Amino acid sequence: MSTENQVIDSTAIRDNRLTLVERFSDTLAHEIRNPLHSMGINLEVLRRRLTKYEREDESLTRFTTILGTELDRLGHRVDLLLRLVRPDRDPHALASLGEIVKEIRELLLPECRRRNVALDIRLPASGERIPLSGAITRQALLDLLLSALESLEAHGTLSLSMGREDNHVLFEVQAVRADGSTPSPPLLDEDLYLPVVQMLADELDGELFLSGTTDRGFDSFRYMLSLPILS
Repeated sequence: MSTENQVIDSTAIRDNRLTLVERFSDTLAHEIRNPLHSMGINLEVLRRRLTKYEREDESLTRFTTILGTELDRLGHRVDLLLRLVRPDRDPHALASLGEIVKEIRELLLPECRRRNVALDIRLPASGERIPLSGAITRQALLDLLLSALESLEAHGTLSLSMGREDNHVLFEVQAVRADGSTPSPPLLDEDLYLPVVQMLADELDGELFLSGTTDRGFDSFRYMLSLPILS
């Protein structure tokens, strides 16, 4: 089998796997949400019954509060993950920049913690309500950040900053190693994520580019993504 056919077969298998995940995501949602909802109800019943013992042992209600918080957090993460894998009814539906950045932070934090990488996201206060194409912007930023994250080792820092330029939002992603250096920029046609970011940017009439300089023998570069503000 030729290398080209192997690439095509690998892409087809990956696309089919994603199709299966999308197809069963609603069923998965019910299978996970129903037990979580039931646990939440029973926890509330338990909390009310324990209130009469609160004076004797305050740790009882403290434990139920912790359990309730963890159940809420798990339910929120499940909803967020399912929104990511489900097919979008309207991929161009508007979402605020603040909402998109909050979701991206929640999705990336567990992966960054697992890799022992710091995540630094800076959202300008004036940009909280800027309207963007929600699903496409979220996917493009996730791919951009994951591409940079793949180049980092433990104790590095992955940063995302953004600013407004006329009728566009300019996103800047940078990966910095623990020693202060930055990894070499990837080749667009060899990276798993960047070609998708390029296609998504083209769909919105945006722009993806790398800004690079050479300093102290290291390649210093930043991913730059410009996306239009919608109304």
